[in-house]
Amino acid sequence: MQLNTSEAHEILFYVKDNNKTQRLSHQPGAPRFVIRVPLEVRFQPTHGSYIPNRRILEDGLTHPVFQPNVKEAASTDLINPWGIRDYLFSGEWELGGFLAFSGWTGRFGIGNGELGRDSKKAPRTVGVFDWCDAVTEDLLEWKRLLVAALLLPQSEWESLGTDFPARKVQELQKPFPLKIHWLDGLPMGTVTLETTLDAIVASIQIDKLEGAEFQRCARPNCQRVFKLESRHERLYCDTDCAHYMAVKNSRARAAKKKSSRNRTSRQRRTPRS
Repeated sequence: MQLNTSEAHEILFYVKDNNKTQRLSHQPGAPRFVIRVPLEVRFQPTHGSYIPNRRILEDGLTHPVFQPNVKEAASTDLINPWGIRDYLFSGEWELGGFLAFSGWTGRFGIGNGELGRDSKKAPRTVGVFDWCDAVTEDLLEWKRLLVAALLLPQSEWESLGTDFPARKVQELQKPFPLKIHWLDGLPMGTVTLETTLDAIVASIQIDKLEGAEFQRCARPNCQRVFKLESRHERLYCDTDCAHYMAVKNSRARAAKKKSSRNRTSRQRRTPRS
């Protein structure tokens, strides 16, 4: 998986003119127009590590202290937000918990986006390992929320508040920091991100802006989410899952057919009274 790169997109933006001049004040609404802007998404993670045995209470949340790594902070390596999203969704990190995930991706979030637990639910007198498990559960909840947001239209994100904390759903609605500048005489948009959560949320929002649709793999226990590239019906995330299910379904049909033949044979051998 190649992650050390920025991501380039081209998106149509609706821009509202907020000029409060006398010329516009009598008009029923401010004019809107469309501009096509190439968009570069740059995610430079905040490197460092969480210290599980040091915790902070902030805005009703208890979360571990994040210690930035000054030497790694000087690194200019960029990470692809879509690659980070795929890594979170893949679950490859789950055996090592949130420390394994954040050890590579850097700081997860800030404020309401930080990893932690509601202070009323956070363990207080338990050991470090139990606390790590608690924070890992929080990361898994973030994963479930982000997957749900990817599968739903943006207009339905508010409904996620019935299954997830309001503070987390609100993070989905935060606009990404877009700056437009000129490059060789042409407009260029840049989105610069510093935390893992902001990078993943921005990747989802941009996919929604581009009209992308996603679907969960139909293979049981796979749980992968894939992008629909065409109108042709697709049930599985890759050829491996499709082949596995084809073989499984074929064997199930063969077993059912054999069972039906055996039942018919027994019925024929049974003497009638």
